[in-house]
Amino acid sequence: MNLNFGHSAGGMAQAIGCVTILLAIANLIVHIAFAVGVMSDTAEIERRGGRIVLVAAIWWTIATLIGGVFVAGAYWVIHHSNLGRVEPRQDRPPDVAPAKSRAEEKDEAVEKLAAAVLTGDQPKPV
Repeated sequence: MNLNFGHSAGGMAQAIGCVTILLAIANLIVHIAFAVGVMSDTAEIERRGGRIVLVAAIWWTIATLIGGVFVAGAYWVIHHSNLGRVEPRQDRPPDVAPAKSRAEEKDEAVEKLAAAVLTGDQPKPV
């Protein structure tokens, strides 16, 4: 390859072409590096008994190979940041049962009525 670009328009186009190729190679290396990192991390998560979210580990690797840093960032947010963690609600003590819905109350009343009818007891008004 001739790296003497000279001062002509053809020399400038050749220089831009070389820079473009170098950037593409650097981009390819970054995509491969992040894909290998995601592949390694998914294997570690599965080894510890964790769960890979949304798609299988191989698809995260392939997506990172194609999408690069942005897909690796999405992977990290989903699997490692606090944004992906669901914490239990702390607005009521854990020993208090949640309030029953109206449908649950009706179902319970129907069950009590059916049990009373089957045993011959007089149903109590609700």
